[in-house]
Amino acid sequence: MNVKYIWANFVMGLAWRAVMAFTEALSKQLGKSVYPARRLQFYGDREVVVAQGVEDLSVGEEIKRIFRRLGLPTKLRNYNALVPIRSPSWFMKSGYPVIINYLSGRLNIGVSDAVFDLGSGEVIGFDRVTLDLDVKNEGITLDETREVGAKVLERFRAVLGVDPIIVYSGHKGIHIVYFLNKPLPIVYLPFVRMGLAELAGLGELGLKLDNQTVRDVRHVFRLPLTINLNSGNKAEVIHLTRFEKHVLSADIAEGIAKLSDPLLGRQLMPPAPQMRRPSEQGSNEKVVEWASFIDWLREEGVVLVDCRKRFAYLLGIYCRQAGFSIDDCESLLNLLVRGVDNRHIYYLRYGYEHPQYLPHVRKFIRGGEWYSCSEVEELRRFRLHKAKAKAKSEEVLKPPEVEPQGKPEVRVESEPEKIKPGIKVSEVPGEKPIESAEALLANPKLKEKPEVKPEEAETKVAEAKPVVEEERETVPSTGRLVQTRLARFIEEPRQASAPKDEHLVIINIPTALIKDVARELRAPTTVAETLVNWVVNYLNRPCCWSVGFDRLAEDLAKARDEEVQFALETLGIEVREMKVTDEGFARLRSIAGTIIKYLEKAGFVEYLRDLGAVNLARGDSYD
Repeated sequence: MNVKYIWANFVMGLAWRAVMAFTEALSKQLGKSVYPARRLQFYGDREVVVAQGVEDLSVGEEIKRIFRRLGLPTKLRNYNALVPIRSPSWFMKSGYPVIINYLSGRLNIGVSDAVFDLGSGEVIGFDRVTLDLDVKNEGITLDETREVGAKVLERFRAVLGVDPIIVYSGHKGIHIVYFLNKPLPIVYLPFVRMGLAELAGLGELGLKLDNQTVRDVRHVFRLPLTINLNSGNKAEVIHLTRFEKHVLSADIAEGIAKLSDPLLGRQLMPPAPQMRRPSEQGSNEKVVEWASFIDWLREEGVVLVDCRKRFAYLLGIYCRQAGFSIDDCESLLNLLVRGVDNRHIYYLRYGYEHPQYLPHVRKFIRGGEWYSCSEVEELRRFRLHKAKAKAKSEEVLKPPEVEPQGKPEVRVESEPEKIKPGIKVSEVPGEKPIESAEALLANPKLKEKPEVKPEEAETKVAEAKPVVEEERETVPSTGRLVQTRLARFIEEPRQASAPKDEHLVIINIPTALIKDVARELRAPTTVAETLVNWVVNYLNRPCCWSVGFDRLAEDLAKARDEEVQFALETLGIEVREMKVTDEGFARLRSIAGTIIKYLEKAGFVEYLRDLGAVNLARGDSYD
């Protein structure tokens, strides 16, 4: 059985659909959103620096990128990560298996039975039961584990009629694991563990149940097929057929818990998970920064026409950590971003559902991360140090009210400055600045999306988007392109231009990659070479190393380079409108996607499909 598949089922669980339905019902009962997550713990005696000692630098950089993309630190010793519960197939593609494989042998890795709320970190239920049994204090071998496991398997099979999964802990005991077909309230978990051990008569076999793991509902158990640092042995799976064969009915588990403690005869609801204050999450300073930044945008009348997806993603994280509802967050997005559509709402909700990491405002304005918006220079007028000074002298953030409609009160002011010319954003005419985020959210007109004439919006977006100036070669005095030049263009490859100083790195594209692109596009090699070089040179500029895929396709259609225009004409591309409904633009997007696919396969770019962002894989040189 595939290792990634085993990890995916242990972390996501077999009842992930039922867990999502359970949290949805809990959200309605509590009046606020609850998102299920599993606790994945990395712990050890020494600190691990990610990619340190890796001989292949490209492999090390790729591992670092995965850590950063999932919001994990690159230096860790004892770290708890909350992994969103989705499908096992999503987990296998998410990057977590790469992290687990890298850290196995460097740190111990454990996974919880309990299901947590992703936002507050509170335990809300469980969908799996694990018994930690100690066999020998001095340790046990794998062969001895198999003998003990056979006896335990026989006991559970006789009592419940369902085989448990048996895992060798790698040191001095075994783990007995049952998956449930639906989640149960967390109050039942300790009693289910005790009841299972009592029903199977494990004490008669000389097996000792670890009382600490029984009572601690947050406890993590060693993830199978990872290294136990106490002994250096791998946590081997002793008995596992198919995961579906090891599912215990939640009704039976509930009955076992009630037999273990008659007081559980009535259905208990777990206490409502309270949203922690941002200060308890260690992000109070960042929430204050973003509150003052958003107020500054409103006071200055700034409406973003670039970086809209990235801003929507970060705005969703801010709203979740500040305690705003998703509806209020969408209202903020409509007022701060020009031309909001379903894609921007998607990124907003994605950030709202995955609020693990909120960066500092300065990283968004000046940083070099994929979510940064350093190309909009107007945003750099925001003075963060003034907001911080104001925040230290006042209480700028209050915890959200318990009622469903409660919202935090934000009172951060920043000193407005004069707008400089050459900005890349637009102002909303006839609209007065609102003093604070609280007043902004209290405005009943927020739910209404501002009306903008299509002609005006298209004109302003066109003015705000940067025009990519391509280097133009010397054009023959004859002027217009003629058919004879087509034959000459196909037969004679275009000479690659020398790298410019403004490029980040020197990139040499392999000939094999050009041929692969040409083969898939069914075009001459010179045509493919022209388009690949344009995409690489476009991403290799300081302003554009991280850019949205749609923007890249639009700028490719607007490229002024004659060779690029000629290549598109050769492929029969004629773009009339920058819309996916336009046949020419749809084909152009397909061509750009093919180029990005092969560049990503060769390691030149990184394509974040969930966010539609294309990042240049930066380095000193490429071979």
